[in-house]
Amino acid sequence: MSTPVYSGRLLAVVAIGALTFSSPTFADPDEAWLTRAPLATDIRPLLVVVLDHSAAMAQRMDVVARYDRSTDYSEAVAAPDRCEPDDVYWRRGPGPAPDCRSMAGFALVPATAGSGLHCDRARDSLARHGLFIAARAAQRRSVAGGGYWDAPSADREDAVECRSDRGSHGSETGQWYAANGPQGPWDSTPGEEIDWDAPPLGDAYIFYTGNYLNYLASDRQTIETSLAEFARAMLVEAIGATDDLDIALIRLSDREPDAEGGYVALAPTPAVTAASLLSTELENMPASGAAPLAEALVEVAASGSSRMSEVNPTVMKGRLAMSFRISCRSKTWSKETKLEK
Repeated sequence: MSTPVYSGRLLAVVAIGALTFSSPTFADPDEAWLTRAPLATDIRPLLVVVLDHSAAMAQRMDVVARYDRSTDYSEAVAAPDRCEPDDVYWRRGPGPAPDCRSMAGFALVPATAGSGLHCDRARDSLARHGLFIAARAAQRRSVAGGGYWDAPSADREDAVECRSDRGSHGSETGQWYAANGPQGPWDSTPGEEIDWDAPPLGDAYIFYTGNYLNYLASDRQTIETSLAEFARAMLVEAIGATDDLDIALIRLSDREPDAEGGYVALAPTPAVTAASLLSTELENMPASGAAPLAEALVEVAASGSSRMSEVNPTVMKGRLAMSFRISCRSKTWSKETKLEK
């Protein structure tokens, strides 16, 4: 396999200073369909996480207890609002969780080839975390002549597939691709594969188990934990529920023998394997010292780009924040590489 090339418009630099909480607020997806520019198979989005692990992260706080996959949350929700715990619901793009009362949902374990969830990549994430983010997803529509793959519809329970499964189909041996017409629903010829970037398929989807939606709608308990531990749990959960993405982790240091700024704690790694590696790395990062965050952000941009423009320092609540635009060149990062300006 060739070394992935990270496009400038796909490089994301994230400083985690605030945490987002899930809520059971409901909203319908908009109806704007987009055509995505096709990318070569060796180009993957890269998410660079710059994590504050200074002494401030040792602060104790009350947080909502995280989702427990061994708990059935059905009884914690009033019957009219309860979701089928073993069904899968979805929304298109980012936003509030879906309202299971307004959609049919589909089976997590398909009973037939023409219904239920056939995205194998989603199963482990849904079982562990209750949700999965699919970069692309499609639902089969059967018509005379063989049928076709379309955008998921709230009133249908037909087979759902995701782009992450390209080249495979369940326990079937050989190479299989989602295909339209009489060659479908799956065909062994790559040239017959549907165009995942063409409308109405060019959008990301978030899948939720009914049990996870019941968890969101329940009267959730609060627990006490450190900010560092909560950030670790949230980050590992989010990355474990993501596909078609590479993850890199930058640690901060202001202590000898390190120079101030950012070091590579985890080199770019596919999200499917990055979550467990991140968990180990973050457990070994004690919350101590200062946080040279602004310097590390500049180093990340400069180290991963051929030029940096529009650097805008801003003082926000006594802290220095910096925003910038970058153009990225192919760059090799390895563990414990010191980033340079």
